[in-house]
Amino acid sequence: GLRSLVFGAVFPVGIILVIFTGAELLTGNMMVDVIDLIHRRSKKTMIGVTRNWILSWIGNFAGALFAAYFLVYQAGLFAAEPYLSAVKGIAEKKVNILLPYQIFLRAIGCNTLVCLSIFCNLAADDVFGKCFALWFPIFTFAAIGYEHSVANMF
Repeated sequence: GLRSLVFGAVFPVGIILVIFTGAELLTGNMMVDVIDLIHRRSKKTMIGVTRNWILSWIGNFAGALFAAYFLVYQAGLFAAEPYLSAVKGIAEKKVNILLPYQIFLRAIGCNTLVCLSIFCNLAADDVFGKCFALWFPIFTFAAIGYEHSVANMF
């Protein structure tokens, strides 16, 4: 409904900030690193790529913990209603998905859209184009309800 559309419209701000600050997102790295390996565009090795993915995952997890604890919990952003109930509802829905294959399929759909946004961002020439390229696929996955490993860390 409307709530999903509003959530989807705001959610892409995160990836826009990640890309514009030069930070790394594990799921985007998966696409870029595999393309580099396949086309041998760099001197990357599978060991180096695996190391990059592990470090990206750790960094993304640490960033999610920091943001959730200090910037949300300690700041009291969701301490009052109706925000508290909404956040609890989202968390309960995510942990109560009954069939593991559904989570896996939602993650595949999500990462396809994340990689599409990264790819389109690389093709854009200006800030507006990059923002739009990042925004639309991320809006789509958030509004649909796909599962994103890094976003779920938060």
